[in-house]
Amino acid sequence: MYEYSLVSLSDCKKYGDILSKTEISGQLTLSFKRVPNFLDSLSRQFDYHETIKASYGKEMIGFATVSSQRLLINGLGTEVGHISNLLIDQRWRKKGVLKNAQPFLRLLIQKKQLDLFYITVMGNNRIAKDLISSGKSYLPKFYDLGEINTYIIQIRKYNRNSILDIAHPLKSELPLTVDFINTVSANKELSPVCEMKDDLKAENCYTAKLKGETVGAFFINNQSDFRRISVLNYNFVMKVYNFFNDVLSIFGFCKKMPTSGSIVPIVYIRHLAIKDNNPHILAQMLKSVSYDLRNSPYLYMVFGLHEADSLNKAIKGLTKISYKSRIFMTSWSGDKLVEKINKNNIYIDLSFL
Repeated sequence: MYEYSLVSLSDCKKYGDILSKTEISGQLTLSFKRVPNFLDSLSRQFDYHETIKASYGKEMIGFATVSSQRLLINGLGTEVGHISNLLIDQRWRKKGVLKNAQPFLRLLIQKKQLDLFYITVMGNNRIAKDLISSGKSYLPKFYDLGEINTYIIQIRKYNRNSILDIAHPLKSELPLTVDFINTVSANKELSPVCEMKDDLKAENCYTAKLKGETVGAFFINNQSDFRRISVLNYNFVMKVYNFFNDVLSIFGFCKKMPTSGSIVPIVYIRHLAIKDNNPHILAQMLKSVSYDLRNSPYLYMVFGLHEADSLNKAIKGLTKISYKSRIFMTSWSGDKLVEKINKNNIYIDLSFL
């Protein structure tokens, strides 16, 4: 009935068109686009990825991407799979498309020798949430690990009174900065392993020091060469806010908001690590980095925090847009390791999704 295969270059345009029409609504409506094409963009983001398509005759009716990355679980670097871009044509939902895909998907996973997988679901995607938590016999057991708050922080001038020394590290200091990030990140489940081979640059890194000791660090990551976000529309409240924001931009307090239909220039915060999970340190870093980027082309900094993370307190007083996603995790072999993950101590790096 259904056929399953890997997406090819000839499928990229259709797949990209469907993905670009998938919107996130809230205070503003966003659309996503992969460039220069879907497969090339994934290759720039992941070391390993495969996208599966479901077809009925000559019609493509669904697809999903499987990728992997090294994440910290119980302090150890572990290869973990990620299922993303899961879309099924509305006409074919609840007709066994996903159920019949299991043999092909399992074969692909076994070939890569992956076992642990996580999947993130946007807050308004009730269909996906219901399916994952349904307990269907053909699905592995998914564990609900809670909500992820995505923060889109407006780059503008903030009050920067701080005793911290916040600046770019020297190039020679990068290895020590990476060590700091991995040491702090080992305390949070699912943090990505930070490695020098990731083409890390001092000019894209910010550290916070207190009396010479590093107490905070993160990298900023521009991904516009392989994925872009466009704003399609604003709700009434945001339109009113935009009016006053644009007035303030005349005096240099902030930047003008993007117009409907335009690409939003954003930068991701990657490998976030804060000593003792101190929200005051993160708050001061965000304000200082925002000030440093005030003359850059970027309008927003984007990152995510688990709902139970005390660092959420750092966002108070910052101009932001936010939305929620939910994270689920599974083991295809039934490994009990998933059950041992501390749901109150998770960090998902959005720049890797």
